[in-house]
Amino acid sequence: MPSCSKFRVVICGAGIGGLTAAVALSEYPDIDVEVYECAAELAEVGAGICVYPRPWEILRRLGVTDDLLKYTEAREGAAPSFKYRKSDQNIGVEFCKLATCANSFTFHRADFQQSLLRRLPASCRTHCSKRLRSYFQRPTGVIDVLFEDGSTTVCDILVGADGIKSAVRGDFVKEQVAWARSRGRHIEVAEYNAAVDPVWSGTVAYRALIPAERLRSRAPNHPIFLTPTQHYYVGKNNFVIAYPVSRGKLINFAAFSSRPELENTIFDGPWVSTVDKEEFSSLFSAWEPDVQDLISV
Repeated sequence: MPSCSKFRVVICGAGIGGLTAAVALSEYPDIDVEVYECAAELAEVGAGICVYPRPWEILRRLGVTDDLLKYTEAREGAAPSFKYRKSDQNIGVEFCKLATCANSFTFHRADFQQSLLRRLPASCRTHCSKRLRSYFQRPTGVIDVLFEDGSTTVCDILVGADGIKSAVRGDFVKEQVAWARSRGRHIEVAEYNAAVDPVWSGTVAYRALIPAERLRSRAPNHPIFLTPTQHYYVGKNNFVIAYPVSRGKLINFAAFSSRPELENTIFDGPWVSTVDKEEFSSLFSAWEPDVQDLISV
């Protein structure tokens, strides 16, 4: 690229990671940043997320935290706690209450994403409906980027923030395969080939956002309303996490079911889909009432 041009960065993925990188890089006037997202629009999707002290400090330096604090009941300087219960029985037992000396902040992902978008300057362009197909780096260092719709762009640095099935990551690992093969490093070729496609952890996550008033009408004294904490309900191979987001208007709910024997295998089916609660509620049918209330609302 001409020496007078700005250093150009293309970020694939407008999730939390991609937008945070865009906000950080956009502070430098000699860097041109563009974000490409495969979704048709930056919709308010996703469930709850938790931010711990080290990333919170980065967000503070980027000037995002004042806006983020509008969307959480957590306050800086207020140490949170985490409650753990053995819940796979009729009467649950609290076995650990973890108090920390530093903040953690819980958010609805959509609120978090919107705060980052508001922090982006107009000079940072965001493009939707752009799914990366492949990239190629020229001997000069310039990177050609090709999207599924046939459009192209060029950049000096390509950032892959395009999820666990990242096309950027896949192409990068294939480059390593070619490099190792050209040098006769057959063991490394096999290792890189095995890392091209992601494998399953053996765990399925069921996520939902519960309107707080709906839970309150069913269980007004549910522990989630009584203490500002994250609640972990655990049992053999399964567990549930629940905590308030959106200033207490919603409850983030996530149920996890694990099959350890299937770790590092290929998942047979769609990775993301919409299901009724009947698909997983039977896994927790013998669990304590606090869990039943969360699942039944």
